[in-house]
Amino acid sequence: MPADTTATFTVPKSTGIIISTTCPNRIGPQVADWVKTVLECAKPSLAKNIKLSMVDIRAFNLPLFDKPCNPATVSDFYLYKGAHSRMWNEEITRHDGYILVLGEYHGGDAW
Repeated sequence: MPADTTATFTVPKSTGIIISTTCPNRIGPQVADWVKTVLECAKPSLAKNIKLSMVDIRAFNLPLFDKPCNPATVSDFYLYKGAHSRMWNEEITRHDGYILVLGEYHGGDAW
């Protein structure tokens, strides 16, 4: 039997499971819950090393292309004009890593 190669951290790493779909009849939240359950059950040692939490893009009500500049050029997130952008930035910077739950539209791939 192979040795357990799961790293042990002194502080659990925060991983956001990002639900990317925003349409009303989506199944993204159910898929994200399933992903979380599978990860926690498949490797119990993972649960004590990684804190999984849901990040639902729809909850932030992010409009498309409403910024006066490229977000990569903003040095301090308090400089963002919209409260929605600041809230999104605060949420996304809380995590050490991300798992993206991407939607499938009209039988095509998300990427």
